[in-house]
Amino acid sequence: MKRRDFIQLTAASCLSAVAHSIIPFEANASNGGVPPQEITRRAIPFIGSYLEITITKSLTSEPVDNIITACFSKLKSSANEMNYFSSGNLLDQLNKERVLPLGSLPYPLRETLIAAECAQNTDIDGFSILCGGLTNLWRRARKQETLPPERLLKEALTDTQNSRIHISRELVLLEGKGTLDLGGIGKGALCDQAAKFLAKNGVTEGCVDCGGDMQFIGNTPQLVGIADPDCPTRIAAKVYVPPGGAIATSGIGETKWHGGGRDMHHLLSLSTGYPSSRFKSASIVAPTALTADMLATVACVSPSRHLNGFFHSSSGKLVHYQ
Repeated sequence: MKRRDFIQLTAASCLSAVAHSIIPFEANASNGGVPPQEITRRAIPFIGSYLEITITKSLTSEPVDNIITACFSKLKSSANEMNYFSSGNLLDQLNKERVLPLGSLPYPLRETLIAAECAQNTDIDGFSILCGGLTNLWRRARKQETLPPERLLKEALTDTQNSRIHISRELVLLEGKGTLDLGGIGKGALCDQAAKFLAKNGVTEGCVDCGGDMQFIGNTPQLVGIADPDCPTRIAAKVYVPPGGAIATSGIGETKWHGGGRDMHHLLSLSTGYPSSRFKSASIVAPTALTADMLATVACVSPSRHLNGFFHSSSGKLVHYQ
């Protein structure tokens, strides 16, 4: 059983499966032997993966379980609006109508689209959120363990390559035939939303983990273990995330499948339309999970030689790859 399949079984499975992802600070000589604070941690299955919230310090009199429950509810609502497969939601409406008032889009959908437009307007190629037709073809192919029809693949690739998103102070406009699919950056945006909600409700130290994209809350640096893409239960590297920062990893380790006589994965080249990745995995530390999530995907799929400059301008740092 693949790790991605395993962590979808139950929330309890999520906790044991990803326990290696965060290495907590425990009582030792370096912190004066002060015992760690009481930790509240809950997880639920979420958008094909999991969502885990950990609270280590709160200044509110409200029970932390109530805060977490309210946060889960808010994120489920946001995820539904950003879901490519939900008919009638705001993402579906924008894909069909091709233009909507910017003010009609809630956080974090609005911020996700703005971030994607910023990436689109740089010299970084190989990344687009207007790839819904292309990714949907590969989702169906994966279920059937085959390759997408070549004609349909070329059409979907052309639609993606010739499409752009334009955002003004008042409108969001989709140019071309490409449809929005936020699968590559949506989890990071939802992490950010959860962290802001928790902080607003009195949480001063904690972490939101959405499928491995992590946004930390508080003034404490965090030591994070990065899983080996060839052996997800083994830690390949340990990196520090600055206080209140985020980390995200993109890679092929958990999405491998076999079709058409070859090994496949979910990271697609926008030059060929076929799976392609520069790295097995790439991990980015950034101020927000949305930025880290986007840059981790860019690091894997973009052939550009200007990545370091793009990371620097986005306040992101490539901390581990293999």
